[in-house]
Amino acid sequence: MAKRSRTLLLTDNERNHRHARYLIDAGALPVRGPWLLGPADLDSLPARPDTVVALGAAAVLPAARLREQLGLPGPTPADVHEIASATDLPLAGEVDQDEWLDAEVCHVDGVAHDGRVTFATASRCLGNRYDHTVGTGTGAVTIDEAEAGSLFASAEAAVRRVPVPDGAFHVELFDLATGPVLLSVAAHPPGPLGQALCRAATGVDLLAEHIRAGIGRPGVPLPDGAGFAGYWHVPPPKTPRTRLAPALPNLHGEVVLATLPRPGRILPTEVVVRAGNPAAVLTDLISLRERLDESVRTT
Repeated sequence: MAKRSRTLLLTDNERNHRHARYLIDAGALPVRGPWLLGPADLDSLPARPDTVVALGAAAVLPAARLREQLGLPGPTPADVHEIASATDLPLAGEVDQDEWLDAEVCHVDGVAHDGRVTFATASRCLGNRYDHTVGTGTGAVTIDEAEAGSLFASAEAAVRRVPVPDGAFHVELFDLATGPVLLSVAAHPPGPLGQALCRAATGVDLLAEHIRAGIGRPGVPLPDGAGFAGYWHVPPPKTPRTRLAPALPNLHGEVVLATLPRPGRILPTEVVVRAGNPAAVLTDLISLRERLDESVRTT
């Protein structure tokens, strides 16, 4: 009887953990009974895994170190240094460097196989990191494929040149008049809100596709429609709320996710909407900004 492969899914936050658990319990993954752990649980592994799949940014390095330690297939820290050695970036320690340009930021999220993009969706960010730092809401709206050609081409070039291993990827770009400029490329799905945005617009579950590719069973994602989606996110207040969250405004699109603050809790406010055209989504995001930003800041 063939030995059963042991798969370790390494999560990096509660929402990724819950969604991975949902996929496992629903039988949506071609893997039986994988371990689902966080980086803090690695000291108590019940047995040696055969495959390690990192499900988010903060899980990538612990997963790579575990593969290196156990001699498992997949990316290791040495692979990262080999790629970075061709650049002028410092290799000592764990460094995060951004060179910021005065331009809109766009994201391309998708799935790669053998260095080729098999699925991608693009979104345009509303607001910036400074807005988020001072507690102002930020958002994103998906972009029509016909208008995202240069973003897709730049993202695919980045995926091919790194190269990104089989699985989901997250690429950030500055959208300049002269063409996109790469900000970052990452070999993992976007955060939970970016995943929800992709599911709302296309029906494709990037976390599920990433797991399938990570265990050697990649598929070709098939979008279930040509809809548009957007989200609005307000950082949590510095102190627990004392009032109920405001009701959502009347919206043109469908609300597919709404996490609203509650008294006594310090949580972000997040709403994801979808509609048949980007103008309706953008109008809804403006309404959400007007309704939610001030009420969340004034608890």
